[in-house]
Amino acid sequence: MARKADPGLEEHILNAALVLVDKEGISGLSMRSVAKMSGTTTPTLYSRFQDHDDLAWAVVNRIQREILALVSSSGSIEEIFRVFLRYISNHPRRYELLMTVRIPAWEENRPRPVYEMVRERLQQQLGGTREKVEPLAMAIFALIHGTATLNIAVGLKTRTAFALNRASLAAIDRLVNSFPRK
Repeated sequence: MARKADPGLEEHILNAALVLVDKEGISGLSMRSVAKMSGTTTPTLYSRFQDHDDLAWAVVNRIQREILALVSSSGSIEEIFRVFLRYISNHPRRYELLMTVRIPAWEENRPRPVYEMVRERLQQQLGGTREKVEPLAMAIFALIHGTATLNIAVGLKTRTAFALNRASLAAIDRLVNSFPRK
């Protein structure tokens, strides 16, 4: 009798991949390691994911969904920033994977759910068109990612990281409040 495909296997594989990324960083995300951690075989993994890049994208998409779920209930751009940095503080290696895989593909017109949410929030808050708020959304996103990268570099719980966060929050507040309203 043929075995039935496990409908939850892909989610189980992604959970295992996240554990490996959290533990070992990007280097932990090998097909063999993920198969072993998830209790499946490498051929089974290849039947679900075309190659390592496909697996990495699936993990990045999962990370983006996690972040989006956390920040979507935030009431302001500043709160989105705080929640995002808290996630990065708890999962710095996931962020490194996200930046390694996601940012080089910025030009590929792939979905950017967190960025798109920030842009939509700015439109709601400030009024105007998508094109009008796009430069502000990009500036805020660059500031958020720059701060996250620097926090990881200097140490997530250091005085310097806290100072960077405060300065970046103040800059976001100034950017948003100086933006021309509709």
